[in-house]
Amino acid sequence: MDESERRIAMSFRAVKKDILEMKDQILRLAETQEKIESALDDIKKKDSLVQIKSKPASKKTSKKKTTKKKSKK
Repeated sequence: MDESERRIAMSFRAVKKDILEMKDQILRLAETQEKIESALDDIKKKDSLVQIKSKPASKKTSKKKTTKKKSKK
């Protein structure tokens, strides 16, 4: 193997190494994205549950206030 072939082989090895490193980084990014999306879905579910719970509570509270005012008079 002459000098130019050796340099070409070294270059290909370096490129292959870089590609493998990028692949690992992309996989880590994909995993992070999945975790973030999952967390966002959980937050959206919790927010919708809080809204459902808070609406009936506010209606009950307003009814109780009117009832208390009537009983005081």
